[in-house]
Amino acid sequence: MKWSKETIISLLIVLLFVGSIFGMAIGSGDRSSINNNATDTNTAVNPDENKPTEFFTAYIDSNVLDLYPQIIVVGTTTVYDESTIDTRLKQISGIKKNTISFQKGTDQNIITMIKILIDADKKTEIIASLDKVEFLSTPGVYQSALLSMPKGKIMLSGDNNTTKEYEFTDSKVDGMVGTLTEKGDELKAQIQIIFQGETPIRFLAIESQNLSTNTQIMMTTKNIAIKEWNPEIRIYANSLITNEFDSNEIILILDEQNIKIERSVEGSLGFTVLSNPKINDINAYFSELKDENESIIKDLTFDENNATINFNQALNEEKYNTINNKLIEFGIDDTKIVSEPQNIYRIEFNLDEINLDEIKQKLITGGLTFKIAEKSATFDVSVIEYQGKNYIYDANTTTAWLLYPDDLNKTSVDLILQAYYSRNKIWYISLEEERE
Repeated sequence: MKWSKETIISLLIVLLFVGSIFGMAIGSGDRSSINNNATDTNTAVNPDENKPTEFFTAYIDSNVLDLYPQIIVVGTTTVYDESTIDTRLKQISGIKKNTISFQKGTDQNIITMIKILIDADKKTEIIASLDKVEFLSTPGVYQSALLSMPKGKIMLSGDNNTTKEYEFTDSKVDGMVGTLTEKGDELKAQIQIIFQGETPIRFLAIESQNLSTNTQIMMTTKNIAIKEWNPEIRIYANSLITNEFDSNEIILILDEQNIKIERSVEGSLGFTVLSNPKINDINAYFSELKDENESIIKDLTFDENNATINFNQALNEEKYNTINNKLIEFGIDDTKIVSEPQNIYRIEFNLDEINLDEIKQKLITGGLTFKIAEKSATFDVSVIEYQGKNYIYDANTTTAWLLYPDDLNKTSVDLILQAYYSRNKIWYISLEEERE
């Protein structure tokens, strides 16, 4: 099992005290190959050597300004010889240079931190290979980055509930981010600072949460052009819950074989219990029924005046009649029933058009009530503008149900758009016609 991000951060806090995370590039004289622009915020600036060091942290909002061709591997190890580790790492294509350090963990395991300069184009393959190195136990892998720092003062937390107010003099700092993090991502990061007296002598920011990769919900209304109509029409009809039809009966009523029928339950059973002497018995009965395994009751609202019962889709005529008979025993007759659920039938035709007037008449004759008719249309949603940004949907199109035949002459419609997205990509999108 991989270490959690919190565990890795706690290990890095320990390792931070024994050396700079980015010391390899400085020591080898090729810092420019990693960071040509950033101020070296890990280097001491005239610290007061007579004062003790203190460690402070805070969580901040940050942006990834740049990524460097360096990764950091942290894990427990059973091999404590640097040359052995170095030899094994050099067998991995794309690794240019590495430095290795060790530290004893709190559980007496030996923790190793390996800083590796890599060929950035081979990052994915290198990370996959590191996961298979036999003497590294469940390694955590980060990549080096340049992160933005917040403007203004922030409150830092230290040991023994101490706090310190601090304002960054530089707008950026070296950091460590996840291997899937990209330049431009928005992060929650933990900033770690070692002070000597009042002088900060070492900085490091570590990604805590990548806000750009979090799935977010998009809800908006848009007028979108109809790309094409599809040969799919559906109608909705309903009947009393005590007058249930099966699929074969509806096929006979409509005299249509090539249809698909789905039944659902809509609405609730509502009744008054005011002044009923058996109010406690009624409440106990339905509460017990609700708590049964595979109960047909979804939820129950009960007070001294009224009761409302919502059912799941398992409700049918037989089960409802059982409940109805029980209500009569409790003295709840038709005069006390204020609402009842209904059967809803969705009937789908794989046709370009239907004779809707004829179908309505057949439904009425058969004992059903027509509700609405809809036809499927396709819309181009390859690029969606939302709050000033464009988001890409790789599937390019999706469908929505529009009123039939009312919308047939329209070229565009107002749609309620709901989508799930991260970064600039939409992963799921649905459209629903906006209706009064």
